[in-house]
Amino acid sequence: MTAEPSPDARARRRDTPTMLVMALCLMTFSACAADENTATNLDDGIVVETGRMHNAAIHEASGLALSHRKNGRLWTMNDGQSGPVLYALSDDGTEHGSVLLTNAQNVDWEDLASFELDGTPWLLVADVGDNLASRDHVSIIIVEEPDLSRPNVLSSRQIDFRYPDGPRDVEAVAVDAREQLVYLLSKRTVPAQLYSVPLFATASNSEEVLSASYLGTVASLPRPTQDDLDRALADMNWYWQPTAMDFSADGKRAIILTYPAVFIYDRQDDESWLQALQRTPTRIELGGIREAEAAALNLNNIFLTVEARLAPIYRIRIPQ
Repeated sequence: MTAEPSPDARARRRDTPTMLVMALCLMTFSACAADENTATNLDDGIVVETGRMHNAAIHEASGLALSHRKNGRLWTMNDGQSGPVLYALSDDGTEHGSVLLTNAQNVDWEDLASFELDGTPWLLVADVGDNLASRDHVSIIIVEEPDLSRPNVLSSRQIDFRYPDGPRDVEAVAVDAREQLVYLLSKRTVPAQLYSVPLFATASNSEEVLSASYLGTVASLPRPTQDDLDRALADMNWYWQPTAMDFSADGKRAIILTYPAVFIYDRQDDESWLQALQRTPTRIELGGIREAEAAALNLNNIFLTVEARLAPIYRIRIPQ
């Protein structure tokens, strides 16, 4: 029997073509000087493993969202080229069922968000991955959060859109239900670029592809030095790239996940999200956690997981 490759080996094999392209693309960022990262580093030991996923079908969790229907429940899904399935579980990894989206396709699902609007809980799947910047348009898929006591096949609604300045690879997506906007943060551009799309956008006809709104750059995230850019492929290290994002339900806090750390932003009442994300964030180092690409925010807790079969689930308590 052939041994299954490690999660890191799978990631290297999966992203090798992408990394070669990135090695060329990163050279174009030579003008990006390293900004001193003044974010607060919190003490080690606040990241706790709460359990491991029990369902082996979840082999590459690329998104994580908190249920607005049942306390203590999480939702996740696999990365691209897997089935259009959402999985429910507890933070100890216990599985609670799955839901098949009948009219959706998993091209490159990269993030998952949850929100409540007019008393109805919703899930949003971000089919926005584009490693090679080759997709003409990408999609968000919206479905009412399932009641798992009912049939596990659901129909969803899809919004197709493109970026005004060309294709972007995105893995970090969050929803502001009060604004009824979806926010998207680019992964491979330096600095990261923030876009928005109306949550319930309606095209004038079924063939129309909407255009996202460009909001600006998020300069508060770490900036790579030229040496970082030169060595990224050899070191397998892209520490500045955002892999997940989430907003609190009250609109007062945001988190951005990168490979080595989580960044926490507090938002003032009169600030836009773009303004809030320019603030100096609180930074939580992830230590030895590898391939962290999914995170969800609940009040003073962050849950995250990695892209691996039977992956661990972690909880981070945000100090007050």
